[in-house]
Amino acid sequence: MPKTHDSASPEQPPEEVGSLFDVPAEADLPDGLRKLFARAREHLGFVPNVFRAYAYRPERLSAWFSHYRQLHEPTENLSASDREMIAVVVSAANGCLYCLVAHGAALREELGDGVLGERISYDWRRAGLDQRRRAICAYAEKLTLDPRAVDAEDLQGLIDAGLTRAEAWDVIEIAAMYNFTNRLAMATNSSPTRSTPRSRDRPPRRPRGSWRAQRRGPKKSRRSSPQASPSSPAATSGR
Repeated sequence: MPKTHDSASPEQPPEEVGSLFDVPAEADLPDGLRKLFARAREHLGFVPNVFRAYAYRPERLSAWFSHYRQLHEPTENLSASDREMIAVVVSAANGCLYCLVAHGAALREELGDGVLGERISYDWRRAGLDQRRRAICAYAEKLTLDPRAVDAEDLQGLIDAGLTRAEAWDVIEIAAMYNFTNRLAMATNSSPTRSTPRSRDRPPRRPRGSWRAQRRGPKKSRRSSPQASPSSPAATSGR
């Protein structure tokens, strides 16, 4: 069992993590995780509480983070903002405060539209989304709330909305992954990280212009704003 943190960091005292389990001392973690924590401090200004709580099982945190990075690689019809949108829809359906705070902020940033991001967080059905994004949200929510009812017709709805079969798989896998992280955050009682207004309690990303640009791919492949009716807020917004 890793040792717990015996002295509070000025940024994140162990008690602020809120976990029902011991919070390991960072010095006791494997080198790879210490580097991950250092990168988080560099780019976010803090280490997300979900990292500190999940470090109770350090080898599994490493595996989860690798999986997270793969699932957030954007594609032609499933952009970075679409992938964050799935996280928000799943977290809202589960009532996971931690993930809703973290990925709600990430969604607003990826969209470049804070109002639209908030509308999706509160009620995606009334957010003025286009058919593609509505299909994605509907699938993610149904898989979360009523997985036994999901069938081939639901999958076809994603294909008909313009996703490839590989992208439809990603919708499924992202939704499944966030159902896992929601339950982990809720069961461990992880608290949203106290941070500055510009900070986001989510896994760190590299500075814009380097890894971020490579991760997103060509600009034309991103769908940062949904196509909606001219009267909807989504139609008049943009980056």
